[in-house]
Amino acid sequence: MASTKVSAGWTLLVMAMRKPRHPPLGPRIGRAHARVKLCPNGLAKPRAPLWRSGPALLAVLLSGLPAVAAPAVKIDRCHDGDTCRTTNGEAIRLACIDAPELTGPPNAQRLAQASRDYLRELVVGKEVLIRRIGKDRYGRAIAEIYLWPLNIGEEMVASGHARILDRYASQCPWALL
Repeated sequence: MASTKVSAGWTLLVMAMRKPRHPPLGPRIGRAHARVKLCPNGLAKPRAPLWRSGPALLAVLLSGLPAVAAPAVKIDRCHDGDTCRTTNGEAIRLACIDAPELTGPPNAQRLAQASRDYLRELVVGKEVLIRRIGKDRYGRAIAEIYLWPLNIGEEMVASGHARILDRYASQCPWALL
């Protein structure tokens, strides 16, 4: 955090925000960015998060977010860190992320198993919201999965169990931040 005296008792406060290290499903702040605030007398007042203010929360909920209107499905099992199957048999590939594959060198297999186990812990046996984007070459649905308000793909990346696929990042607004 850095502050610079501007004039007449006003201080320009630049807060470098970075994603905090948090336990899974902990507080969500957002991707790394810088925020600039102008504060009287050099005293910074923390800005309340968008989801904590009543009118702003109502506006967000009524704005037609894709996950709000998405159909709900129940996840039966997860094959690896980016592929799941619903109870009705549909295979779903998490959009915009890539997790380690189960086939490969022993070190990569351990990472893949940890990724798969984390995804299973998050979604297996739970009803989730799904936003379908398309199909891949194997016939799986490419989709974003939400355990509202948590985006599962974003959580996998934030926890270090997957990485963003830059090639397809434009399909997921959170991956562009």
